[in-house]
Amino acid sequence: MNDFVETFAEFASALTDAQDFDDTADHLIRYAVDSLGASFGGITLIHTKGRLETTGATDPMVEKVDLAQYELGEGPCVDAATDLRSSVSGSVGHDGRWPRWGPAAEALGVRSVLSADMHGRDRRIGALNLYSTSEDVFMRESVEIAKVLADQSAAVMAAMRAEEGMRAALETRTVIGQAQGMLMERFGLDASQAFSVLRRFSQDNNIRLVDVAGQLVSTRAIP
Repeated sequence: MNDFVETFAEFASALTDAQDFDDTADHLIRYAVDSLGASFGGITLIHTKGRLETTGATDPMVEKVDLAQYELGEGPCVDAATDLRSSVSGSVGHDGRWPRWGPAAEALGVRSVLSADMHGRDRRIGALNLYSTSEDVFMRESVEIAKVLADQSAAVMAAMRAEEGMRAALETRTVIGQAQGMLMERFGLDASQAFSVLRRFSQDNNIRLVDVAGQLVSTRAIP
């Protein structure tokens, strides 16, 4: 327990120095793999419309076993990322919860798995996934420790995503406002008319409004 307390203290300190989303993910993976005795690990991110993606893999094997789960639609990281159900298994090839993925993972050399769900501020982040080439590596207590690490990271990552979203929205509004201003000055339009010109060009050419505005601002060319 003292070792974990020391490890968690180091982990919490490292999180305060994380520069961005990916940096936070890297810290989580490194500490989780080291403290829980995994062979390798990674994070499953859940995107819009439920699309799953692996990031921070410590070994190419992680992407292989994760991809098998995404393609089959079953597995511990799918359960954790989509249904917020953390799980552990000491013999994936004989685990009835994943009748297709389990044997496939075993064929790749994976024997044990631990997946902990990650969410924060009402936002699903995904799942922390740890794998081992040996059986019965992760105990129930391992899930609790993984959850502590995952929850701490998820809170930071959710805040970072929210900040990135707000920054992107502000940048979008700024670019569109600049493009409106150019049209207003060039053609004597009011703000509403200038916006209508941008929107019509966007719809007619199937180009995002912000991209139309950005092109106008950067090239000074009227669409």
